[in-house]
Parts: sequence; structure tokens; C-alpha cells
Amino acid sequence: EIDRYQREKALLLSWNCFSNFQVPDPHFATLLVLDLSNNSLTRFPEIHHCSRLHSVNLNSNSITALESPAPVMSVVDLQVAGNRIRSLTGLESFPLLIRLNVRDNQIIALGSLRVLSAWTSLRALSLAGNPVTRHAA
Repeated sequence: EIDRYQREKALLLSWNCFSNFQVPDPHFATLLVLDLSNNSLTRFPEIHHCSRLHSVNLNSNSITALESPAPVMSVVDLQVAGNRIRSLTGLESFPLLIRLNVRDNQIIALGSLRVLSAWTSLRALSLAGNPVTRHAA
């Protein structure tokens, strides 16, 4: 049974009404893609131990912050649209991001976007639908 899990590359678990989630131990080493969109998550899942994980979809949950207990060095694509995120505090846990989607959240302060200047690898950013986009003129 464990051998079967060791080959898994993606966990596609959208629309399951999860309120919390932890990646099962056998997936730590091989998981590349995690989709937990359209659930009921209120906290960022613990994924820092997934050393190969490169794409995380947490769209349409109820997450309020980008908090990870440790850096997630391998994630390059982070989708957190349609949550309740108020700032980009915690983004430093994802130092290699190339794509970040935080559209339709509750980011208000223009100053909270300054943290983005640290990401020289960031190539795609979506902030549409956040109150902060109405301030930019």
C-alpha cells in the first residue's frame, strides 16, 4: 500500500468540506501538486515538509493569513484567491515564488505590498478584487 502512495505526484482534493488538512506521511517525498480549493480551510495547511511540492491551490477557502511554520522552499506557484487574507505577512515562507494569485481577498493597505519587492523571481501576480487595488491610481 505504501509503495502505491510513494508514486503519487498530486493530491486533488477540492470540494471536500475540509476545515483543516495535513499531508499524509507517505506523500511527503513525492508530492508535486496539492489542490485543496473550494473547501472550508481557515488556516494554511502544514506543507513545509513536502520537499518537492511546487504548486499549491487553496482558492476559495476561508484562510485569513499566509502562515507556514517553516519555509516551503520548493513552492513556485501559490493560488490563494477568494479567501479572507488581509496582508501578505507570511509570504517570506515561500522564497522561490514565480506565480502568486491573491485576487478577491481583503488586502487593504498599500504598504502591505512592499514585501513583494523581495521576490526577484516573481513573474505573475494577481491582486484584482482586493480593496488595495482601488487605492492605486
